[in-house]
Amino acid sequence: MKKEVKDVQPQQRTLPIDMVALPSEGLFYKNRTSVLEVEYMTGMDEDLLSNQNLIEEDQVWKIIYENKVKTVDKVPFEDLLWCDLLAFMIHIRVNTYGETYETKLIDPKTKNEFNHNFDLTNISFSWDKKNDLSMDENGFINFKTSSGKKFKLRVLSSEKKKEIKKTAQQQKSMGMNTSENIEILKNSIVEVEGKTAIDKNAFLEGIEFTGRDSLEIKKFIGEITPRVNLEQEVTSPSGQKFKTMIPINVSFFFPALFI
Repeated sequence: MKKEVKDVQPQQRTLPIDMVALPSEGLFYKNRTSVLEVEYMTGMDEDLLSNQNLIEEDQVWKIIYENKVKTVDKVPFEDLLWCDLLAFMIHIRVNTYGETYETKLIDPKTKNEFNHNFDLTNISFSWDKKNDLSMDENGFINFKTSSGKKFKLRVLSSEKKKEIKKTAQQQKSMGMNTSENIEILKNSIVEVEGKTAIDKNAFLEGIEFTGRDSLEIKKFIGEITPRVNLEQEVTSPSGQKFKTMIPINVSFFFPALFI
């Protein structure tokens, strides 16, 4: 991942600032912010990355984002797409712990465990159809299905997807019949044929909405959502080359816990 260092006058700020480009280019946000000004981490900031209570409460990255992003018109943390949030988190991790991420893998030939260092600067992002999007001033996407029905859609933020997942898990634990995918679809639809409503469930139930429409919407959103490529080629101790995904887990974001 490339980064550009911006010089800041001493009287304005005491810490250097990095310019971090958002993979989405800001097109899905109302303010269209495409670059974040991220202040360097301090020792006090780094302590947050090992604060067990904040990690368990899932508040670490929100606090770091609010403290370190100095962009005047920054994207609200709750609105960040996963790709943009990950780009920010990788930047913080690289600046704090370095460009490599050591973890354990399994040699496919010998089945033995071995240590491997992933190069985090090789993580890339990809995006399809970004030049073909018809969008409004709020970052919502205009889409018409093959049936001719017109929709206004949004790409859900990382926090919204997390909220839907948590709710679905809670409902399942109570024996309720729920579907995370259906809830994601419902929340992705902002408008149908120019009509909107606060009660999303009642709104969609009152509209002639075909299964084909649903499939086309899900396919379209999947195509236009910026993706993260975490796959890298690894050579094991036995000489076997294989491709594997960089494991995104607690040790990736909070390595200080395992030192």
